[in-house]
Amino acid sequence: MNIDFDALVCANDDMAVGAIRALKERGIKIPEQVSVSGADNIRISAYTEPKIATIDNMNTQLGKTAVYELIKLIEGQEPKSVFIESRVIPNNSI
Repeated sequence: MNIDFDALVCANDDMAVGAIRALKERGIKIPEQVSVSGADNIRISAYTEPKIATIDNMNTQLGKTAVYELIKLIEGQEPKSVFIESRVIPNNSI
């Protein structure tokens, strides 16, 4: 099958799972013909074949930090701006 793209960047890992399935059903090899990535690092990304390249947005750390800063705000303290860096988990779908 002739394809006109090299990569597919999905909004989340669930979409990447569906994309990989659809591409494989059409005989397209991942990552040899098309690279696929998701975002959110849900558990399923490690159990697909190939494993999905994903972005870990550090949701647990993000949630804890948000609650901590909200409590400070409720208590009348000045909340601070916090930067939480995401990390790329390349796996083998790219």
